[in-house]
Amino acid sequence: MKRIKLTVAYDGTNYHGWQVQPNAVTIEGKLNEAISELTKETIQVIGASRTDAGVHALGNVAVFDTESRIPGGKFSYALNQRLPDDIVLVKRPMNMLFLIGSFHYRNIGIPLSFTMEILT
Repeated sequence: MKRIKLTVAYDGTNYHGWQVQPNAVTIEGKLNEAISELTKETIQVIGASRTDAGVHALGNVAVFDTESRIPGGKFSYALNQRLPDDIVLVKRPMNMLFLIGSFHYRNIGIPLSFTMEILT
């Protein structure tokens, strides 16, 4: 089993936030569907943070565990082909890493940065 890190950018206009909710379309739900389709496994991504309905993100981080033999660098290309146009895996040098053990971004204590823009 390997753990893979994703960096996700999205326009949250059409979504009911990050976290999976019954009877609602969410970012996490779309990621789970796309990754599960690609790997032929039941996948549940774990986000480092969540966003509310209609909120956008430029670099939300998530991890998932898989038995897939797909190389890490190939995941972003293959998943971007399966995701809607308003959800994109960001291609950065440190994206799509294979992580060791139970490493999780929620537990490392790095401060998050948020920018809110209010259009009037």
